[in-house]
Amino acid sequence: MKNNTDTSALSLLANEAGYDPIEDRLRENIRSTIEAVFEEELDAFLGRCRYDRGTGKLRATAMAAENAS
Repeated sequence: MKNNTDTSALSLLANEAGYDPIEDRLRENIRSTIEAVFEEELDAFLGRCRYDRGTGKLRATAMAAENAS
């Protein structure tokens, strides 16, 4: 479980007919964009949950920021 196996499209298809390096790069860019968006949304959600559990000033600040957006 500690070893990572390289299964990227580049390693699987580089020697096959019909391999397109532009498509491979495009897929890599799209994947990284989706991962970045997901991580941002996850961080925002986890941060919102963390502040919702608090009381007093932090909770009031979080609620005010949420209502403003």
